[in-house]
Amino acid sequence: MRCRDCTSACGPSYCTKFVGPHSRFQMTRQTFPCLFFIALLALPAGGCHDSGSNRGSADAAPNLGAPAPTPDPTAIAGEAVPVEIAALRTGRVEAVLHFSANVDAERKVSVRARAVGLVEELPVEEGVRVGSGAVLLRLQGDEQRSAVERVSAQRERQRKELERQRRLHEQDLIPEETIDTADYNLEQLTLELREATRQQAYTTVAAPIAGTIAQRLVNVGDLVTINQVLFEIVDFDSLVAQIFVPDREARKLRLGQQARIGVAGDAASPPTPGKVARIAPVVDPKSGTVKVTVALGRAAALRPGTYIDVELVLDAHEAAVLLPKRAIIYENDQTYVYRLLADDSVERLHVEPLLEDREHIEPAAGFRAGDRIVLAGQAGLKPGVRVRSIRQPDAAATPEAAS
Repeated sequence: MRCRDCTSACGPSYCTKFVGPHSRFQMTRQTFPCLFFIALLALPAGGCHDSGSNRGSADAAPNLGAPAPTPDPTAIAGEAVPVEIAALRTGRVEAVLHFSANVDAERKVSVRARAVGLVEELPVEEGVRVGSGAVLLRLQGDEQRSAVERVSAQRERQRKELERQRRLHEQDLIPEETIDTADYNLEQLTLELREATRQQAYTTVAAPIAGTIAQRLVNVGDLVTINQVLFEIVDFDSLVAQIFVPDREARKLRLGQQARIGVAGDAASPPTPGKVARIAPVVDPKSGTVKVTVALGRAAALRPGTYIDVELVLDAHEAAVLLPKRAIIYENDQTYVYRLLADDSVERLHVEPLLEDREHIEPAAGFRAGDRIVLAGQAGLKPGVRVRSIRQPDAAATPEAAS
């Protein structure tokens, strides 16, 4: 390398003539071997020095680009993992099936008109309870009454004519065919009178069943036509709910089995009792369910069309050990729970459910009242790990109070 400051061959980066750093360098073919030789001489010393220095700096300086590892609380020897602990208690547990349905009435009827006429009288109103045969409505029946009177008079005259002709026949004054014709005419008039009387009866509309007037669809003065709906009557003693139970669960049901009925969204109201009235003998092949009819009886809160929750109690145990579902760990279709030992370490136990409700499980075996289990914080635990409770035991054997 030749320095342009002094035009002499001096050091690679320092001018020996002007005693200062080079302002510019000029690389030539003659100076390149010298520079390469100097680099070879400096490599062993620098390499050894840099190697040690780099190791030291690598150990001292963290890798800022890599994420910090999550500390494992169980990996620190002697440190107890904070968890929430509860003592098991006994109580009632029920195996319950939950369904939703709409209330319906088995005995309900649409009362229709069977005659034409103007509404003359409406003695009932919506909400009124009526008995079977009670008068609901009367139509103007002038035309029907006139028809009955006319046919009745014709029949009476024909009856007298038949008696007169029979007397004449006894005297051999008229042939037998005349008597037969008069008798036939009397029978026809009798049938006409019966039909006219029935049409007159249709002007009075009566309740076909006992129940409550749910709807009145006509007013006084309306012209009613044949087959027009006049009233809706519902027997509130025949309220039912139809639910569709999976076949595997329907096999556990029986007639008369108790049910609890609640209005959907109204948890404050007490449940209404019901019972299984009918179980369909066939399974719907499309849904795999069985239709079950639950009789509700009369309840003030239940009306046809009300959306309700139905609970069927399959089984119940009064003094069962109650294992909170919050404590359960699910792993490979198995259920486990951590139980606290005397040395504050935990063991993992398999749970075989016997009965369960929305909040608790009754284990088949292996637990008893007073056992302390991990209620929260069990996700990272392993058998044998020491734990400490963030709450103190409660007298009611519920989750423990804060220490």
